[in-house]
Amino acid sequence: MNIVLSDKVKNPNDLYDVVVANCEFIKKALDNNVIDSDLNEDAIALYYLDYFDEIVAFNGFKAFFFKTRNSEYIKEQVKKGLNLLKLDDHLKIFEDYEKLIEPINKMNIYQIEGNMKIDFSSVDEAYRDLVEEEIENKAGQYLLDYPNVVFASEPEQDKIIEDILKSISVDEMIKRENEVLSKIPSYLRDIQLICNENNLEMESLTKAELLMFDYDPRVVVFFKTTNGQDFTYIDLGLEVVLAKEDLSEIKRYLKAKLGELNG
Repeated sequence: MNIVLSDKVKNPNDLYDVVVANCEFIKKALDNNVIDSDLNEDAIALYYLDYFDEIVAFNGFKAFFFKTRNSEYIKEQVKKGLNLLKLDDHLKIFEDYEKLIEPINKMNIYQIEGNMKIDFSSVDEAYRDLVEEEIENKAGQYLLDYPNVVFASEPEQDKIIEDILKSISVDEMIKRENEVLSKIPSYLRDIQLICNENNLEMESLTKAELLMFDYDPRVVVFFKTTNGQDFTYIDLGLEVVLAKEDLSEIKRYLKAKLGELNG
């Protein structure tokens, strides 16, 4: 598979424009139901590497941990990108980061939110001491020098994505969609559905609780939307109520509702 870049960066003034062109094509492809394995593996690694560099440079490793939900796949792609560019100093810091989070690697991300005890200052400071824009410049040059690089206009990029999708069988596309859905907890799918129906967009989960009522487990999830509102999802047939910070109040509400349902 070729690396696909905008024809506007064939002779770039800034190497970071090349990195942006790679990221823009990949994002466009992913938004159109193409998956990582359909695309050039080096381009994918540099896509995730740029995502990592942008987060850590501005907000540190803690932000990277939470924004990626501690994804093993993304961590592997970042390391692959650093190896491609032979950035050993960056790689050493990333490996130090992995050692820091090793004790919590197997924990549920929702158990960690709001209760992070790890100090990331050592890797944050080490990363700040590295040469600024080194990843951007090396990645841009790597992409330009790649033996199978295609410079394409917007319509040509759309045609490339269309051809990729045409090569995927209907059965494979259905299988992919089912795999994605199976990896999303049912309550997250419910929240996304509710938000879509109410023209809202979920920004973050603030707390998740599993409450037991006569051995009947019920999920209660507090979440925030991008417009700054707080909501609570309650596992009662897609019900959302305005957030009540007092969990005991939620318990009383749930008990009453379950009594109605079972009565």
